[in-house]
Amino acid sequence: MQVISTSRDDETPIFAAILKTAQSLYNAPMAGLISAMVEDEVQTLATFAGMQCMAVYMFASGRMKVDPALSDAAKSIVEGTLFAAVSAIVGSARQSDLWVLYTSMRLQALETPK
Repeated sequence: MQVISTSRDDETPIFAAILKTAQSLYNAPMAGLISAMVEDEVQTLATFAGMQCMAVYMFASGRMKVDPALSDAAKSIVEGTLFAAVSAIVGSARQSDLWVLYTSMRLQALETPK
């Protein structure tokens, strides 16, 4: 709340505080806060920590389209659902709490009849 009250004109510190809290809660080695509206052409990387340079570049260059066929984040934006994942590229990611939670959530989603 302190960050929110002192950042009325700049949302960057708020996004950074959200990301830092999420990283510590889930023991995530890397994280990014992605935003977009369904009608937007591209996704925006509001803030990040520990992400590979190429991933950051893809967002910065406008290559991350809001297309559900291209990314899970875009799919979540279009469907209006929460998305949390850790890239399998990072070796330690599979041992993180977030990876374990995400994997179990994905398995539950696949097993749940619609």
